Amino acid sequence: MEVFSYLLSRPAGEDEQCSAIFIAAEESRTEALSKKFPRHVPPLKPWWHLDQQPGQSPRDLDTGRPAMVLSADVADPENGVVTAIGKWFAGDAVAGHCTFQFTKNGGIWSINSMQ
Repeated sequence: MEVFSYLLSRPAGEDEQCSAIFIAAEESRTEALSKKFPRHVPPLKPWWHLDQQPGQSPRDLDTGRPAMVLSADVADPENGVVTAIGKWFAGDAVAGHCTFQFTKNGGIWSINSMQ
């Protein structure tokens, strides 16, 4: 959730071409993030509104316009540190990632560093 929250707090492109953001995670995460970011632009949408064809940029089924997909890969803890990679994809020209290091403070995992 921290990785997705960080990615959602950043602009989703400069040209405002994306009409939706999709979270590559359980539906409950998308629902929780939609509540946390109720007025996000572009809006978060449920996965079933995504049109994703091989070799093409993701599209919003409702509008036919380009969309962005956010995902996160989380490794197992090692020496008290968890590494997570947050990724965004809206086509080959609009793709990237950030690497996060998490440490546990008082029973809560929090971002220690990011690249």
